[in-house]
Formats: sequence, structure tokens, C-alpha cells
Amino acid sequence: MDKCRRNNCTYAHHATSLSRMLDFLNSAQRSLDICVFTITCNEIADVLLDAHKRGVHVRIISDDDQMASNGSDVARLSKAGIAVKIDNSKYHMHNKFAIIDKRLLMNGSFNWTRQAVI
Repeated sequence: MDKCRRNNCTYAHHATSLSRMLDFLNSAQRSLDICVFTITCNEIADVLLDAHKRGVHVRIISDDDQMASNGSDVARLSKAGIAVKIDNSKYHMHNKFAIIDKRLLMNGSFNWTRQAVI
């Protein structure tokens, strides 16, 4: 990690699980297919927006209840032009994975939330 992504940061300035995740997401050149319960971590949302702005085809599937929850970045990503689908179900869609350029799978139990990364 060359530099901190946040102004006035007091967090680690070495590789962390979040910085590695952001680097993988940022490596997308053609497509990012994401299926997550929610996104409330602004650093993750910002990387997705940056990818979209540089022409990467970003698609997100998320939980309908979580999209409307306080702090969710999913609606902001949708308003920016990123394709977003929600599950429209009484059951929670609780996946957490991304497929980068149709060749790399990021999968795990890590929630894409601010609380999970601090």
C-alpha cells in the first residue's frame, strides 16, 4: 500500500485485509460482478464508483431491506449508474462475493461494512 486512502488517517499504513480487498476490486479492467448483503464502507463504495467511471462494467445484487437501511451505499451506487438488482424477498440475501473480470472470485464471510473493517 503506497499511501493512505483517507485524509488524516489514524489507521494502519501497511497492507490490511481491507487494503488488499480494495486493491483486488481496483484491479478490475472489464467487469465487477458483486453479490453482497450490503455495502456501508465508503472506501469500498468509492472503489466501485471509480471502477464504473473508468468504464468497468459493475453490477451489484444486494438485499432489498439492507439497500434501504441507514448508511447503505447501494442506493448511491445505483444513482451513479451502476446496475443494481435487489432480491425482493422476505428472506435475506446474505452472500458476500465478487467476480473480477470473469476470472477471479473474492469470497468469504467478510461483510462489506464499515464496522467489519475497523
